[in-house]
Amino acid sequence: MKRLLPLFLTLLACLSCSPPPFDLTLSQSAVTIKKLTKDNTGFITTSFSYGSDESGFIFYPQVLAAGFDYSAGFVASLSGLSLQIRSVALDPSSYQLTSYGQFSASIYNPDPRAPGSALWPAKGGSSYLFGTVFDALSPDASGFSLLFGDVSGKTLTTLDGGSLTIRLDSDVPGVSVLGSSVQALPAPGADALHWLARQTSGSDFVEATYLLGSGVVSFLTAQRGTVPWSLPFLPPDVTRVMYYFDEDSAGDSARLPNRSYASWYDTSSGAWKCATWWGTAAGDWKSLPDVTSRIDALLTNGDLLSTESEMGRIYDRDGNLLASFPMGSLVYLGEQYVGGVARTYFEQGYITNGLVQFNIYWIETDAITTLGG
Repeated sequence: MKRLLPLFLTLLACLSCSPPPFDLTLSQSAVTIKKLTKDNTGFITTSFSYGSDESGFIFYPQVLAAGFDYSAGFVASLSGLSLQIRSVALDPSSYQLTSYGQFSASIYNPDPRAPGSALWPAKGGSSYLFGTVFDALSPDASGFSLLFGDVSGKTLTTLDGGSLTIRLDSDVPGVSVLGSSVQALPAPGADALHWLARQTSGSDFVEATYLLGSGVVSFLTAQRGTVPWSLPFLPPDVTRVMYYFDEDSAGDSARLPNRSYASWYDTSSGAWKCATWWGTAAGDWKSLPDVTSRIDALLTNGDLLSTESEMGRIYDRDGNLLASFPMGSLVYLGEQYVGGVARTYFEQGYITNGLVQFNIYWIETDAITTLGG
């Protein structure tokens, strides 16, 4: 036994200095991060108390004239079926983002396969955040909010909000919202907010575009007119759709006429499906059978992005897979125009010694397929 004691003590010493357990998601994301540009210097570190059941922290920086600014913004998290949003600003004494306001919204009947909420840092020269919460069983109960974080006054207020359906009904009557998305615009003051809605008492659909920015959500147009038309590929019982409209801000003639996209989980086949349409006639649409992953964004260059199952996948407008890359713990943050060039941003969050920290990375949107090279 005495002969074994030195060996046992040596083993204990080795165990005490062993590295932390292997984290597969960090390893997977490291492969992709090498091809991205880090946008922040050091860690973006927050300093606020959070609940033991909170998870999925994401930092949404404020958007100023030059793009993302990391001295203020919002941190979102999930606590059970509740979306928690904290307005944060940099404390110059600690160099950490501290919270000065909090907003919460319940996510009733979330779709188990699609995000129950969607958030977007809105332009306007200060801290604005637009968010939607989807009820997958009763779309009329889905809601939205536009938050304003007054950094100097340290107050958080709701500038606009309520029912998605009621808001859309005031501009395009008699419809129920099924999907919503935002696409970045090169304009300095606003982005485009798109909603897909179905007739409350029928099976036809309409699309509406709003301008989102400068603290307001303002109706712009009903795409393809206010008269509802049929989308025969969508199941009659679908209540949650990942929906996108291609603004084609670059004026690319190859992307005309402007297309719309719907991605939904088909319960009968147990798989994600995707289709695109460009008009209101019976034949103005086609299925994209090769897109079998949930679509999470339509990028400004016309490509489709999926981040399902911790994998990034880029499809072209006709559903052809262009590239795939591991994401691990990376999350898609959104797009911003910087110097007139669209960038796609990803974010990685950590919890270190009780502090929530973030790194934010980008790549020019036109080069995003190189992530798969």
